[in-house]
Amino acid sequence: MITMRDRVRRPIQANIKRFIFVVVVFSLALCLLGQIALSFYCFYDSHRGVMGDEVSVFLDSSLTDAQRKKAQDQIRALAPITELREIKPTDVLEKDILKLVGDRKKIPTILALQFPSDTRYIDIEGAVKSIEKVRGVEGVTANLEGIKKRHSLREAIALGMFAFGAPAATLVCLLIFQNSLRLSAFLRSERELLLMLGASDWAVRGPQMIAAALSSILGCVIGGVLLLVTTLASVPLLEEAFELTLMPHWSVFAAVYLSVSLVTILLSVIVSYFIAGATTPRTF
Repeated sequence: MITMRDRVRRPIQANIKRFIFVVVVFSLALCLLGQIALSFYCFYDSHRGVMGDEVSVFLDSSLTDAQRKKAQDQIRALAPITELREIKPTDVLEKDILKLVGDRKKIPTILALQFPSDTRYIDIEGAVKSIEKVRGVEGVTANLEGIKKRHSLREAIALGMFAFGAPAATLVCLLIFQNSLRLSAFLRSERELLLMLGASDWAVRGPQMIAAALSSILGCVIGGVLLLVTTLASVPLLEEAFELTLMPHWSVFAAVYLSVSLVTILLSVIVSYFIAGATTPRTF
């Protein structure tokens, strides 16, 4: 009696080179899909806890408490800030400040404004210009050039990841579909014959689905090694170039690898199920 195992093993042995090619393509697809998933997660994780940009405001030391409070209220109304706190002279080297102003009474009130991390550069720039016009504000210090570069870099990386990720994910799906067609090619004759003899649905689709699962599992093992090697080789260089934390923790790497592997295997089996079901009975 010919078992399901024999029906899967014999075509694979007869077409071993084609099967190896299918496994290699699966491994490359998994590696590419894993890199996309890791890049998106690490970029999100590295910015999730990042604090927003900060601006320092100096208020005239001669302001009364009421005037100082009024100025702070105006600043809050003009800027989309999450925090406004007063910095004590002792926190910013009081001795150095005294050397500049000469008198403790002339030390200005220093305010630190914290913007939300998702605040646009144009909004920060507009807020700084508006705050400078508030009565009682002696000056505003903000590294606008550095803030602009940092925002531009974040946007460029995010857009680049999306521009790369969308077509790459589409390519992976096409590779999986193409691999299922290759597997179907050397199992088609047997399916056509079984359909002509009135075999059950599982007898017709089963070998194709098992072969797809086997090839994708082997591809995931090889792809996992490729993913680890490429991650260790490329991510440190990217971190050094862009000054970002992109190296995932081992637990994250394992979770992403297992998730992507499961998706790849399931997608391969599902596609194979429909491809095998599209077979027509053999006619003479």
